[in-house]
Amino acid sequence: MNRKLTVTLGIVSIVVLSILAVKALAALKKPETQKPPAELYREVQVDNVEYNTVTTRVTSTGRVTSGNTVDLIAEVQGKLLPGDIPFKKGQAFSKSDVLVRLYSKDAGYALQSRKSRFLNALALILPDLKMDYADSYQAWDQFFQHINIESLCPSCLSLKTNKRRFSWQVKTC
Repeated sequence: MNRKLTVTLGIVSIVVLSILAVKALAALKKPETQKPPAELYREVQVDNVEYNTVTTRVTSTGRVTSGNTVDLIAEVQGKLLPGDIPFKKGQAFSKSDVLVRLYSKDAGYALQSRKSRFLNALALILPDLKMDYADSYQAWDQFFQHINIESLCPSCLSLKTNKRRFSWQVKTC
């Protein structure tokens, strides 16, 4: 037991002596005095300002894209003709600029062709109307006479009775 006590007292005394030694060494150290921070100066070269126009030229390669994409859709058929401004990629347009023109004579010719086919079909039906519906033949003949290929068509006549409506549907089927 004597040996255990000696070892324990030895360890405790070593710990106590080491703590006292650390405190004694800390007391010997001089306190640090803080030095004021050194001011940093940056050297900059300065020139007097001269006002003048500077032209910048940028040369670059690549693909240019527009900021706003616009889809153009024609509601009529026809050949596209050039407008006031060349219609190319990257071209700027403002409001009321004519982008393209349409060659409208083709559409006019197609409309006249349709009117002509309608008149031919009506001319083929008029004799049947005269035979089958003598009371309405006069109105249809007058309608046929007033149609002009160059101007707008008059409004079509309405079928007044169900019998006429049914017979027209049977003939057209």
